[in-house]
Amino acid sequence: MALAKELLNLLDYYLDTDTITCIVTDAEKCEQFRAKVTEIRLDDTTRPAIGENSQVWQTMTSTIHKLRTTKVSSTAEQVRLNAVIRTIMSLVMNLLAGGEAVQNQAMIYTKSELFDTLDDKRIIDNGLALYCVRALVNLGAANDHLKDKLWPDFLSRFSSESIDRICNSFDHDGYAAFLIFVVGFLGTSEERTSSFMKCDTGRSIYLRFIANVDSWMEHTGDQNFDLMYAITQALIRYGYFPDLFILCRDPTESPSETQLVLLKLLDGYLSSPKTVTVISPVTAINDIELSQLLYKDAFMEISKPLSVQVMTKKIENSSSERIAAFALVVMECLTCLSTLSQDVKNLLVELGCVTEFLDLLKRADELIPRKTLKTKQDSEQSSSKCYEFPNLKRQIVELLSYLVEGNKQVQDQIRTSGGLPVILSQCNIDDNNPYIREYAILLIKGLLAENTENQEFVASLEAREAVSSDALHEAGYETSIIDGKVSLRRR
Repeated sequence: MALAKELLNLLDYYLDTDTITCIVTDAEKCEQFRAKVTEIRLDDTTRPAIGENSQVWQTMTSTIHKLRTTKVSSTAEQVRLNAVIRTIMSLVMNLLAGGEAVQNQAMIYTKSELFDTLDDKRIIDNGLALYCVRALVNLGAANDHLKDKLWPDFLSRFSSESIDRICNSFDHDGYAAFLIFVVGFLGTSEERTSSFMKCDTGRSIYLRFIANVDSWMEHTGDQNFDLMYAITQALIRYGYFPDLFILCRDPTESPSETQLVLLKLLDGYLSSPKTVTVISPVTAINDIELSQLLYKDAFMEISKPLSVQVMTKKIENSSSERIAAFALVVMECLTCLSTLSQDVKNLLVELGCVTEFLDLLKRADELIPRKTLKTKQDSEQSSSKCYEFPNLKRQIVELLSYLVEGNKQVQDQIRTSGGLPVILSQCNIDDNNPYIREYAILLIKGLLAENTENQEFVASLEAREAVSSDALHEAGYETSIIDGKVSLRRR
């Protein structure tokens, strides 16, 4: 316990106002203090015992408060003062790694001072927020009982303005610490997740995080992106995607940039829901509610402007480009949901999804030519450039292939709506829509399965050489002539 007594004597000595003045005005004294605290911080053998000493936490907390409220007269003094506070915060971080007994002592004596330090404008402006957040991370680490107490205190203590100020001070490492803090406290706790989404502070934190996702996505393997993905995953699994979608709205633009980013995170989650294990799986999402929101509130919101863009083949500004990207991600999400549940497919059919997407495919097929090596060369030589809506036709065909599966109503609807010829025409190479031929053949299989009317219609097209025999063969059908009539039969 010698080091504990030495630390207490050191802190008591520096609690004297004149001594603190000496610290911030005398660089040598400042370095002596930092060296002694660092020595204690690095002593692995005695640090756990020091962390369980309540007097250490009381005195250390008083010292942080005294230093934080000390007035300085120059930038150099502020720099030295910050260095001392940073050193003590490093000691706090290391002590808190000592386990539950240490955390309980800190919760009693130091929690409020950590909050006050994190919310102190002068401290935050000088880059010390990172150390406060790291201390809070360790304060709740692997201690769910303490987290349940600390989390509501944190959310009620900080305003949206405070969160903005704190986040404005962060560099990449600062955001990493804050993300780890939130991930650790959300965990698999429905109660903590709920309180996060239902208060202004939690929503403000999420908005600050999602505003940075694009920059984090630029670097493969960026930990910050993985952590943000884990946070969003937890919120989606507890049913908060509708709340997030509303939260990310911007009255000046529809859809907003953050809504597009949110949908990309959702798409990643739906495509590979088990790949991120930072937060364990908890409950199942409401597929029906989510599908209805994506179609009615997301896609239909941009359906008309998207159709105009396809008709004009123009992307005039960033808003237009965002609409095109937004539509594609919505369809990708709906496709993923359709693979998970027959109820989702039934809902989308009921909502009129087949008609909407088939009409869009018709317009795209008519106005946006396939991209081949020859058309690419012609386009490069042409002075007029048109937006080619990459992957749009392929995504529609893929989604329809799931909706038509085993559904005669959809099979007939596509035929009576004049969709069979346009779908058959997708059985061609299109560099602008990779794998569209394969998805189109899959869709044709679904359209022809046990549907005599569709088979007869396609057979009549084949007789007039209006459809590729190769595509039909790959779909598992071949033509035959019976009593002078052309018909299709399974190969």
